Amino acid sequence: MASFTKKELREKWEDILTLLTDKMEKLKVDTFFRPLEPYKLSEKDQTLYLSCISDDSFFNSRISKYENELNEVTEKVFGRPYKI
Repeated sequence: MASFTKKELREKWEDILTLLTDKMEKLKVDTFFRPLEPYKLSEKDQTLYLSCISDDSFFNSRISKYENELNEVTEKVFGRPYKI
């Protein structure tokens, strides 16, 4: 069971963003994903929880649109699949 500090989680998120940039335009990553912050990784429900400062419905729609790419790079970074 992995346990990450907030700093480690932010570093992992940066790794995810870097890998996403390889899969899609940097502008999309910077616009849709960079404003998000990881705040919790739950082993119990295998979920990476993200928070955002602005309208979360906008970000939820973007996460849904790019769910496959996000899931793929998240699994690469953490070594196992997590829901977002």
